[in-house]
Amino acid sequence: MKLKKKKIFFIYGNTPNPSLIERALAAEDSGKYESYIVYWSRKDSDISIPFSKLLPNNRFIEIALGDPRGNIIRRITLSILFSLKLRKKISFINPDIIYPVNPDMLGLSFLSNLFLRKKKLVYDFQDQKGEDLNFIYKSLYKISALNVSTVFIRSEGFIDHIRSNNLFKKNVIIKYFAEAPLGWELFEKKYTNNNFINPLVVGYFGNIRGKKEIESLIDAVKTVNDEGKNIKVKFAGVGSESNLVDEASKKFEFIEYLGPFDYFEHYKKLFISADIIYAVYPTNLSNYKFHEARRFHESIAAGIPIIVSDGTYMAKRVKDLNVGWAVNSNLTKDIQNILLEILQKPDILKSKTSSNSLRKKHRMEFYINDLLDSFTS
Repeated sequence: MKLKKKKIFFIYGNTPNPSLIERALAAEDSGKYESYIVYWSRKDSDISIPFSKLLPNNRFIEIALGDPRGNIIRRITLSILFSLKLRKKISFINPDIIYPVNPDMLGLSFLSNLFLRKKKLVYDFQDQKGEDLNFIYKSLYKISALNVSTVFIRSEGFIDHIRSNNLFKKNVIIKYFAEAPLGWELFEKKYTNNNFINPLVVGYFGNIRGKKEIESLIDAVKTVNDEGKNIKVKFAGVGSESNLVDEASKKFEFIEYLGPFDYFEHYKKLFISADIIYAVYPTNLSNYKFHEARRFHESIAAGIPIIVSDGTYMAKRVKDLNVGWAVNSNLTKDIQNILLEILQKPDILKSKTSSNSLRKKHRMEFYINDLLDSFTS
């Protein structure tokens, strides 16, 4: 007798990011679940990304509304509209499991399922919103999380925030689930003896944000190249500073901007083209202080060293594992020094690459059983 598959709603507040699609694929490929990805398709948004529909078309449920960023009235109005549309989808398809990502989708999932059949609730805590939460926000968060059975965190740097704000009931299972790539087992950068006749390539991929951090990288590379060196910066993605990068690519020959890309079609080839990954983000937001960016896991999985912001949880991890460098507030000078060190001692790139055993822990396959267990525990 063929067992009936349980249905899962993976719910995201933008076009689905790669990690969410990979989680949905892992559940689908287990043979026990039907995965549906419900997402907020933000009209005219500068942070929405192209994505491959790796599941059947009817499993991608688009809720098309405006971008909720802006004033509070706009955000509340659009959020209510989203929850009403989500409720219709829940009522029609009747999923067994709800998997919201981040507090906005946790709250709207709670609203959408009020007075409907109770569903299993597995929560994906990808971003930390603030440090000391105010009373109203914290109260709404805790109410929305009342039925959560498992919380996946993408950084163990979030633990103190969760505990100090007492966000979840004591019996809730909290597990680390790295935002690591799926299907990168045979994917590894091979460094050859390089005197850098070909350029040293710095890659900045994904969400392009942080004006100071981007300008510091460009200034550092320009200064080093002005000394007769050969460094190229390759940008790809979208974000708040896309225009800045686009304009810089027209001004400087050493900058290449490839624009938006489809992660599952183009990313591996793009990623492996870099010799170093640049993941230096602003540290004024608590999420950037305590998170582990997907670039961190991708760089380890592929064996490419990474540059990150000092004074962050990710910097601590990079230093502990010796897989890259951390730069402080004197960004331009720090970046120059790193680039010059690499050009003078190319073998340092090999010394910063990761072992096979470490790479294994930074691929999604390492965590799939925990994901599947959360749907039944």
